[in-house]
Amino acid sequence: MRKIFICISVIVFMALILGFSNKSNSFYGEWKVQRPIAYCPIFGMDEETIKNFIGKKAIYKFDMAQFDDEICNNPQYKEEVILDKDFFNGFHVYIKKLGITTDSIKVIEVKDWTNPGSYLIIKDKNSLITVWDGVFFELVRIK
Repeated sequence: MRKIFICISVIVFMALILGFSNKSNSFYGEWKVQRPIAYCPIFGMDEETIKNFIGKKAIYKFDMAQFDDEICNNPQYKEEVILDKDFFNGFHVYIKKLGITTDSIKVIEVKDWTNPGSYLIIKDKNSLITVWDGVFFELVRIK
């Protein structure tokens, strides 16, 4: 009985470790703002500010999140799946407008950090989307 308990405990422990490491790694890396891809009906950026976002770099790691010069040490990442209707209720933009064809999206939020790059939408393994002041920007992986 004790051997069975130990085996089950080891299996559960390994599953948890692998599950957590795979979950977080998808957005880890270095990214660059490529372009604006969508706008909320009301947004707070002028064209000059939008242009200045293009080319900014973002880094997401286990122990650090960074967007341009803003750094969050030891970030806590919250990951959730949001349905299109719920996303629309929050932003008044359908996820299809972001170039995503599924009816839900995976969102990563950097908890307790209110800076650009603190809200991420995973588009695919080499593309993220972040929103700031009602403008959605596409980020492409550079590392």
